[in-house]
Amino acid sequence: MIGAEFPYEVDGLSLVSPGKKRKAGQKREKIYSEEYMKGFPKVAMIQKDIKYIYHVPEGRIVEVYDLTEDDGEQNNLKIVGQFPDSYTHMEKEIQDWLISKERLRNKISKKRDQAEIDPRTLEQLKSLGYIQHEGEYDQPSHQ
Repeated sequence: MIGAEFPYEVDGLSLVSPGKKRKAGQKREKIYSEEYMKGFPKVAMIQKDIKYIYHVPEGRIVEVYDLTEDDGEQNNLKIVGQFPDSYTHMEKEIQDWLISKERLRNKISKKRDQAEIDPRTLEQLKSLGYIQHEGEYDQPSHQ
């Protein structure tokens, strides 16, 4: 909104950019979200009002909901065997999304690691304990 450029590409649409306005009622083709509950990561993908929930450690879809009929997500269609032909394809799409997200994370991490810090800020960070002086903890202490 202030005209600053984003330092890397992101997966998403701007909610404020006038060049990317959507028509009233127009939906995105796919929507992804992530959740980490009790250490178990899950990814949800919604496509054409069908929500697929992918359990990352198992590498498979574990829940499927038709949001037009069941917006409270009470009836897991995977249990009753609906949409069986789509599971493999959707699992692959979610896996591809996870891979592209990891690539973006690595790209961002490389840019972050290449950031230049002015000497004054570097000294302040060292004095606050956020950065160690080189060799400071390499030697065992003798008491």
